[in-house]
Amino acid sequence: MPLQATGRNLVSVLDRLGYRASLQVIPGSNGIAYNRRLYDSRQRMQIGWFGWYEDYPAPSTFIGSLLTCQSFLPDSRYNLNAAEFCNHRIDAQVTQALALQPHDPSAAWALWASIDHEIVDQAPWVPVYNPQSLVLLSARVGNYQFDPYLPVLIDQLWVH
Repeated sequence: MPLQATGRNLVSVLDRLGYRASLQVIPGSNGIAYNRRLYDSRQRMQIGWFGWYEDYPAPSTFIGSLLTCQSFLPDSRYNLNAAEFCNHRIDAQVTQALALQPHDPSAAWALWASIDHEIVDQAPWVPVYNPQSLVLLSARVGNYQFDPYLPVLIDQLWVH
């Protein structure tokens, strides 16, 4: 969950944009109470905080997993589509892009870009920031390999 200061900042930005915004802090450090509210459309949350790190850097891991009709699983603990976004035309394009990927990667990338623009125009999500990892290594370290989950694979390093 974001820090309360981040939440207050987002509320102030929304207020300046003309929205009537308020901050509700949901207690509990394990996130269960928050997730119950975020993923239950009966709670009528209009905005929430959701973080996602790709398991593989491809559009399908974001769009297919999080923003398709199939990814909206109401009343399921496996629902990742908190925005409840469902656009059957976009779903058909996702299916087409997945089918194109092995045979015509360039056409697939162009279609993924088009899908991304369509989703951004409908704004089911508003990105706040993209996290980055910073790794500092000595000049004596060799065989550094980047991993999105564990920035340093210690067992792969060697030192001169």
